[in-house]
Amino acid sequence: MIFPARELSVRLALCLALALLAGLIATAPAAAVEDVTTNRLEGPERTATAAEIARAAFPDGTTRAVLATSVEAPDALTASALAGATDAAMLLLQPDRVPGPTADALRDLGVVSVTIVGGPISINEDVATELAEDYDVRRIFGEDQYETAAAVATEALTESNLPVIDGQRTVILASGENFPDALAGSAAAVAGPVPVLYAETDTLTDSTRDFLDAQPVEQVVILGGPVAVAQSVQDELEDRELSVVRLGGGDRVETAAIVAEWTSENFSFQQETVLLARGDDFPDALTAGQLAGRFGRPLVLSATPRILPPVAEQYFADGCETIEVVTAIGGINAVADDILSVAEVAAEQCRIGGGTPVDGQYVATPAELQTETLVVDSIVFSQLGSTTSFDAIMLPCASVTTSSTGTTLALDDEGEVRGYGSTQTSSSLITGINGADVDNVAFTQGVEPEDGELSVEVSAFDDDCAVVMLIPAQDSETIPVDDEGAPTTDFGVSFVTFGSPPDPGRGPDQVYTMEPTEPRVVAPGTATEVVVTGRFDGEDITADLDLVFFPCESSSVLTSDVDRFDDDDRDRGADGFGESDTGNVMATAVNGQAIDPDTVVGNLQLDAEGQIRITLESDAADCATITVIDGNGNGKFDITADGVPIEEYGVTQVRFET
Repeated sequence: MIFPARELSVRLALCLALALLAGLIATAPAAAVEDVTTNRLEGPERTATAAEIARAAFPDGTTRAVLATSVEAPDALTASALAGATDAAMLLLQPDRVPGPTADALRDLGVVSVTIVGGPISINEDVATELAEDYDVRRIFGEDQYETAAAVATEALTESNLPVIDGQRTVILASGENFPDALAGSAAAVAGPVPVLYAETDTLTDSTRDFLDAQPVEQVVILGGPVAVAQSVQDELEDRELSVVRLGGGDRVETAAIVAEWTSENFSFQQETVLLARGDDFPDALTAGQLAGRFGRPLVLSATPRILPPVAEQYFADGCETIEVVTAIGGINAVADDILSVAEVAAEQCRIGGGTPVDGQYVATPAELQTETLVVDSIVFSQLGSTTSFDAIMLPCASVTTSSTGTTLALDDEGEVRGYGSTQTSSSLITGINGADVDNVAFTQGVEPEDGELSVEVSAFDDDCAVVMLIPAQDSETIPVDDEGAPTTDFGVSFVTFGSPPDPGRGPDQVYTMEPTEPRVVAPGTATEVVVTGRFDGEDITADLDLVFFPCESSSVLTSDVDRFDDDDRDRGADGFGESDTGNVMATAVNGQAIDPDTVVGNLQLDAEGQIRITLESDAADCATITVIDGNGNGKFDITADGVPIEEYGVTQVRFET
């Protein structure tokens, strides 16, 4: 279905930003709103939050929706302009299903037609088929994110004209390899609507060139500095006699602030209600763009769920004359109560509150780490200056508050740091420094950096939350602080949340149950059997399955399950399709019937017991990851950019060893 074109709508107010640059912010004392209200627009997870945002953006409902994947940023970001052009709600899908919150929102809003942005790898055909039972469905996609962006931009222009900015018909161009810069422009894309195109780091793709040739584009706004989108790309655009505006800084925080300046100059906005979303992940801020665009509510981005950058806090301080409500997008794991409170106080007091961070604080990468229990992960501290010896300490998350005004530590009755060397549940440990083991203690003293950095390895044996803090080595086991708990020495902090690993035997999209549940070791020359026993949900197997071998070395094995596969050629298919480690493993029979000993077997059928029994042999040492998948006909096992399967599958392993 092609919808009729309409004229460019009046550009609604918004400000997508961390904050306005200092030169745009009034510095004179102001009369603040006395009691700023805070609230949240949230769901228990990203698809539910998107559903709540859509309901708020379309209180009277809408007949159209644009749907994109919740796990990959590029396709979802390009969908913003199409949502704006069609007055459509923007909602999220899982690659293999319609989440319950999305299904409920489609029904509640009165949606009649949906547009899926992204191909079958992003959103598989079963999802489209399911949606087609209740809605008119169309899909827009290309072979990659660059073609998809151009196709979506072309479709948006069947609904509205190119927006005229500074007297010129304009599009946005961002890196197709990293999401933050494009995210900074997503609300502008909704409000314009301004089509979003992608470039590779140092060149335009053919699909982007074709779009520019086919459309009456006069101006291109590049989001990001030369590291994200190289000068050679700008040169090519200018050689095409296009005006170019580059909105880029030294990092994504600075870029977002510059994008905010440009946005504020080109879109009017009101400031009674300001939205606050996390800027280190895309779904919440992306779907919040529809609310910002439709109702003219500025959207401010945090650096992480617990860190509000100074420029963002300054935005609230300088908007104190008009800001009445600050709405957090997402739950406390997306926007912590601490930074919501910081924004509230800044808006009420017309200033950044309480204290000044110590100069020369060490940079922790990542500042926020979510990892699994029983998995060793690391935090790298840099910008350590001339200090040669450090203490690395763990503290409970609940005892540490971090904002742009500095880090404050909870103090005990004697004025010393509470919880020194402990964590929230006492389950976490610092296990190593710069790769050297630490003897099973929660803190370590007097460690030396290597090449100006310190890598602190951490692990946990149960769910936990810990703050890893680095300070210059101290004579005593304490942290120097002032009366309010602010450190009086240089420091760096990183919040680490440890969560439970996947259930044994089941990866993220593992559907079919297989035996053995743990890797089996047999001798070469010995026949062994693996069995597809059913489904984890107890339902019957209804599809014919394909049997595929993969090398054991191409997948990561966590206890008894395989849930990640390598993709060195970046074709979104698992490496080694139809192969094993040494190429000796063969499937010689299925359900007792001999077959040609090929390594790939299609159309597996259930036996009388509702199972599939596969006989394997090898005449030499080998290892195979045995995977069954729904047949998709494309000659590969589809996975995300992170190597996570997006098709229904079952998996086990057999190793032939002497």
